[in-house]
Formats: sequence, C-alpha cells, structure tokens
Amino acid sequence: MNTKNYDYFKTLHDQKNPLILYNCWDVASAKAIEQAGSKALATSSYSMAEAWGYPDGEQLTFELMLWMISKIAERVAVPLTVDIEGGYAIDEDILAHNMEQLFQLDICGINFEDQIVNHPNNELWETSEQSRRIKTIQQVASELQKRVFINARTDIFFKAKEHSMDLVNQAIERTYAYADAGADGIFIPGLADP
Repeated sequence: MNTKNYDYFKTLHDQKNPLILYNCWDVASAKAIEQAGSKALATSSYSMAEAWGYPDGEQLTFELMLWMISKIAERVAVPLTVDIEGGYAIDEDILAHNMEQLFQLDICGINFEDQIVNHPNNELWETSEQSRRIKTIQQVASELQKRVFINARTDIFFKAKEHSMDLVNQAIERTYAYADAGADGIFIPGLADP
C-alpha cells in the first residue's frame, strides 16, 4: 500500500484513536517528526513563513512555499498535508493554477481556510463562495486524476469578539456546506468559551 496516498491518510482519520498531526516547517523538522514515529505530517504556514523571515498571512511567496513543500515531500515517507492558507489567491482561476502546481507534488492533503487573507476588514468568504472555491480545488484534483484530502478551516471564531450560540450555529452551517462541496475534514479553531 502506498502510505503517502489519500486513501491511507483518510483511514488515519477514521480510527478509534485520533490522528495527531505535528507541524513541520522544513526538511529537518519533517524528518525529526517522522523519525519520532508520526504517522503523518502537516506543515504550518506560520512556521514556514517565520523560518524565512516573513510574517504569516501569505507573505511568503507561493513559489517559495511550493519549493519548500517539494523538498519536504521528496524526503519523507509518511503522508504530508499542506497548510495553504487561502490558496494564495482571490481569483478562482489563480486558485486553480496554484492548486495544479501544488498537486504535482507528492502530497495527500491541504488545510484550506475561509478568511480572505490580507482583506482590509479581515473578513471571511461568504459560505457559498468558499464552497465554490472548495469545488474548484476538487475539480483541479479530479482533472489531474488525484485525490486530495481537503481539511476545510473556518476562522469564524477568530473574527468575532464575543462568542455565542448563534456563532456556533453559523460554524456548523459552514461545516455542512463545506462538506457538501467536497471537504473531507473540518477544522474549527478559536472557540475559547466551552
């Protein structure tokens, strides 16, 4: 079995014990995590940017990020999923082009967030727009005859000063919409009030 493929990576999410993904930012950290026994690896956009002297938020160029991912992917034997922030694109054609380049690498998944990166008002994509963006990513993967685990992240709790049940319900609505669009997993960080 190819342990770097989508099917194997997905099975790691469907077991009794939760999959713990450790974040790497370069080949050395990836190899250290792999040698410590991790079943899979994830990158961190923050750590990768900081390692090269850039702030987080797609300030590291897509080309440099792509190069770094290619080096990590070449040197590890476990599944690799990549934090792509907002895909380094507002325009869906550019998003598709970026994903086409990324999916040529030996990765099995991505973490894709719904904030509009570098938007002056720090806004989120409308649910329908982000769903369409997820479908665009799925279409690119399909055209390349690849399967990629899409972990759809909603930053809804990072954007609100006060958390409420209404916000929880909005997050749930987003997760259903993203799953319907083709997301395999949902990531909802930032809820601080249990």
